[in-house]
Amino acid sequence: MNKKIIKALVITTAVSMIISTTAAFADSGKSAKNSKTEQNINHNKNSYSNKHNNGIDDEKDDEEILGTVIRVYGNKIEVETEGAEIITVKITNKTEIEIENEDDEDNEESTFKCLKVGMIVDIELKNDKSNQHQLDAEKVTILGIESDDEDEDDEDDEDTTENVIINNASVEKIYNNNVLINNDGTLLILNITNETKFFNQFNQEITFAGIKKGMIVKVEHSPQMTKSIPAITNAVEITVIKDQKDNVKIKSEVVEVDKYDKTITIGNKEKLYEQLVLNINEDTKLLDRFNMPISIYNIKPGMIILVEHSSAMTRSIPAQTNAVSIKIVKSIPDSILLSTKVLDVLEDRILVGEKEHENTYKYLLINYKTIITDKNGKIIELSDIKEGMSITVEHSMISTLSIPPQTQAYIIIVNN
Repeated sequence: MNKKIIKALVITTAVSMIISTTAAFADSGKSAKNSKTEQNINHNKNSYSNKHNNGIDDEKDDEEILGTVIRVYGNKIEVETEGAEIITVKITNKTEIEIENEDDEDNEESTFKCLKVGMIVDIELKNDKSNQHQLDAEKVTILGIESDDEDEDDEDDEDTTENVIINNASVEKIYNNNVLINNDGTLLILNITNETKFFNQFNQEITFAGIKKGMIVKVEHSPQMTKSIPAITNAVEITVIKDQKDNVKIKSEVVEVDKYDKTITIGNKEKLYEQLVLNINEDTKLLDRFNMPISIYNIKPGMIILVEHSSAMTRSIPAQTNAVSIKIVKSIPDSILLSTKVLDVLEDRILVGEKEHENTYKYLLINYKTIITDKNGKIIELSDIKEGMSITVEHSMISTLSIPPQTQAYIIIVNN
């Protein structure tokens, strides 16, 4: 009987030890899970630093960027380095994107959509930073995501977080119960609630209807924001600082036109620091030399344009701003502007001139670079041009000695 009692005590003690050990492992596993991301980030960042500190691949130092993604737009990202430098990098369809995670062998192929604000990335460039025109990414390695040291599960901390104050933000758009603001290049959507208060520059309370596009405002909003781009948050208070923001007018040369991203880069094509990227939106007015509406497709590198843009600009290199209006002042160098009539339309050329005067006949050669639009700037096809139409043409100064002469057409605008 004593042996049975002793045996039962031994079994009970063993079970208690197993339960205690299991609980300890569960606690340590939870702690390890919470710190796993931070350990991976530190490991990857240290590996990157050691690679260069040890002299390995020093020649590529100017061809790599290590930093935090602060903006994702179009097919580009803005990265802030540890030295507080903000760099814009273009992601192409040939850019390799991977996630640095040795523990996960089942990762699917990453795409541009994987890149989010707050990610720590290591970027290998196709061209080094001395290239003044475009920084293209050869490979992007996602090292991790920056996170706060605070416990994400601590709901009590969220309740005590103070509201966020933004000074000198510009109102970009107002729709339904939302206001889109630009805070030094970062867009934010303010959700207007029944508790949101509005004040004018004299600290007098006004209604939501008193907030207009173009105003400079001071904003107090909730610290809770969505992870979308732009982020969305509830507005607590909006105070008007200035009725309208001051726009800037400059005349400059077109360096690059990105029709996909709807941006136009102007300035000194040899110096990146002296360039400015103009964001084109549905409200931007685009005009030719005769004040006729055009599209972004009519604007080409080498043109001189008169630009009115927002005074609010990003701190990136090159800086970016929203274009209010763009007017062509001088067209492509070494080109001629001609208003004429269409006499005949062939497969790859148009015969123009005055019907009764053969000495005015000229063939306009059409290729894939030729831009054809209607009078409103809408892109049309060569097949849309008919005999008898009135057109405005910008073509090369160089013509053949044939009869009639032939010349390359750059831009064709159909006037009727």
